[in-house]
Amino acid sequence: MLAGTAARADDVKLEDVVSAAMTQSTAVQRADAKTKQAEGQLQQAEGAFDWTVSGKTGWQRLYLPKIRNGVFTDQTEITSAIPIDAGISKKFENGITIQPGFTFYANTPASDAQTFGLTTPRPHFNVTVPLWKDSGGDSPLAAKAHAAAKALQGSRFENDYARGLAVHDAVQVYWRCLALREQTQIAQTAEEDSLDYDALLKRQTEQGQLEPAELDRATADQAVKHVEVTKSRIAEQSCGRQLRQVMGSPVGATTPPSVAGAFPDMDALAGDVTHLNEAAMTDLALRNRLDLQALAQYAGAATDQVKGAHSAEGPQVDLSLDTDGVFVNLSKSIEGNVENGTLAAAQAQETIARLNLKDAEEQVRRDVADQVQAMKAALADWKSLSHSADLMEGVVASARKRAAAGFLPRSAQSDAETDLAQTRQAVVDAELRFCAALTALRLSTGTIAAQPGAPAGTLAQLFRTLPAPGPAPVGAAPEHPSGD
Repeated sequence: MLAGTAARADDVKLEDVVSAAMTQSTAVQRADAKTKQAEGQLQQAEGAFDWTVSGKTGWQRLYLPKIRNGVFTDQTEITSAIPIDAGISKKFENGITIQPGFTFYANTPASDAQTFGLTTPRPHFNVTVPLWKDSGGDSPLAAKAHAAAKALQGSRFENDYARGLAVHDAVQVYWRCLALREQTQIAQTAEEDSLDYDALLKRQTEQGQLEPAELDRATADQAVKHVEVTKSRIAEQSCGRQLRQVMGSPVGATTPPSVAGAFPDMDALAGDVTHLNEAAMTDLALRNRLDLQALAQYAGAATDQVKGAHSAEGPQVDLSLDTDGVFVNLSKSIEGNVENGTLAAAQAQETIARLNLKDAEEQVRRDVADQVQAMKAALADWKSLSHSADLMEGVVASARKRAAAGFLPRSAQSDAETDLAQTRQAVVDAELRFCAALTALRLSTGTIAAQPGAPAGTLAQLFRTLPAPGPAPVGAAPEHPSGD
């Protein structure tokens, strides 16, 4: 509609916005931190199955049989010794624990016979096998590790989605700034026309050819147009500051950036938009959305926690095998508050996780439907308004010629110019609504491939084209649970 202003060296293009949002956005940095947190939590959960070295020593008083003339008596004597117990242990995911090691007493004058072998290093190998509670691959510790692994995968999906969301948010601000730039230019042109008209009326009033009331009306109208220009400039500057923020620019950067570029070629997209299939877009979204895959992983993690809670039910019955004997250990909480409370909390968390996934899927369906309809409505409005603007340009050109020849009042020319400016503003608004819906549809269908290192130019081009139904991206989960 209007010729764009010449781009300055510091103007921000769409490619600049995309590149900065992918790398400098605080939302992306926050998502990276959450992924590192999940990695640490997984490492912590798996640490329960690490080999562990243990040792124990100190001082101990020993009561030994007294020896007289090489013969044991029925009396005892007391001596001091340093007990030493060292070994390593490991717990496996099935609940079995092994603990090899050795034990002996040192620093005592007693003989091996007198201490019944306590002063001789004695190896031991203890095996503890849970027979009921905490047994199998779903033991609480194993379930915790499995849940942490799924939570980490979910965090990675969420991280990638957050990167795409950051790009989406920045692009939306870019489109708004671009619209404000064009609307400011339209308002400035309208103000300049108003100033020319006001100057003409002043000359006619001074020559007595016009009533002062007509001049007063024109002056008031010019003041309104000036206010519109001022408001538009303020909005454009505010948008620039927001754009700087979503791009992750340093706090010290005080000058709001200005934008360069143009809206997509809507004529070229018109055919594809007309045939845009809502069902295909919804299917694409459900297959591609990384946040849905993250929620599916979180639901799986919650299910693992339920399995671990079930494994912790019942009495604790362990079989301990050692080089010196076999033992059975039995313990059971009378009230069972810990076990029952853990299970109830885990089941509630699983329900919440699956409901979150179900709600997110329904929200995706609504979003896709809204955005497809919004694009089609904006395109229809743009076509109608663009045609109206073309007609109004002809009306204004005719009005200017007729007013210059004295066949039409100058006020009619001014009214036509005002109508043209308003129509042009409406055209820009339709373009903004179209681009906002297109950008949101890209996010909803999971087709913003904002992977680290992705070319900014290629990614920026996505927001000038429609998403095409196709196979799920590499790494995307083909299915995810939805409730049962």
